[in-house]
Amino acid sequence: MRDLFLRTRWLRHLMRYPAGLLQRVSMLALRLPAFGRGGEENPKIALTIDLVWFAIIGVLLFMSLTLVIQFVGTGVDMAEVKTVAILTFYTFLRVMALIALASLIWVPIGVWIGLRPHIAEKAQPLASFSRRSQPMCCFRSPSSAFCASTLTPTSGCRC
Repeated sequence: MRDLFLRTRWLRHLMRYPAGLLQRVSMLALRLPAFGRGGEENPKIALTIDLVWFAIIGVLLFMSLTLVIQFVGTGVDMAEVKTVAILTFYTFLRVMALIALASLIWVPIGVWIGLRPHIAEKAQPLASFSRRSQPMCCFRSPSSAFCASTLTPTSGCRC
């Protein structure tokens, strides 16, 4: 794509102003106020900021745990909580296994392709196409089947 912009005279002329504007904006200096004297960081101020940050995170964690416990206590029994925890753990194991398997297969292939520029030139369009076509292939069929059937989003739910 870069070659297209460099070879085409009218595209270069058309993009000259936006490119110059973006270059000027990216070169602006961002000056932040310094804490302490002479640009040195004051350890007391840094410790205070850290403590305040951790206190905010702790309060938010406590509030969210309180909300979860209130929800579970209102209408969910412990057997259902246990089932959800087990299924969540199984999903975690499945995702970790797929990540490990994909890493064992695709990292060596990617290194092999990356070390051979003449193969990388041929593999790049294929990789780009497969990356873009995967959502269309994987999500279009289930979505169509869902819409064509009489299923609802709460099908199978014991609500």
